[in-house]
Amino acid sequence: MKDLQKKYDCLKTLVIKKIANNHNCTTSFVRQCIKENSDKHSLLADDIRKEFELTYMKATENLFSGT
Repeated sequence: MKDLQKKYDCLKTLVIKKIANNHNCTTSFVRQCIKENSDKHSLLADDIRKEFELTYMKATENLFSGT
């Protein structure tokens, strides 16, 4: 179980780094945007939250399908 959690954590970090790179911002800003009840209510923060949800969901599906 720890191995699976480690994979999820690693995957989440990779997705956050990718999004930060795409939006030319820091990973800490991305993490702040995706936190629940985030104070960030800008359009950029909304875009980052949506992009994270979609990318992370797709990545976890790929993890389970073995691709």
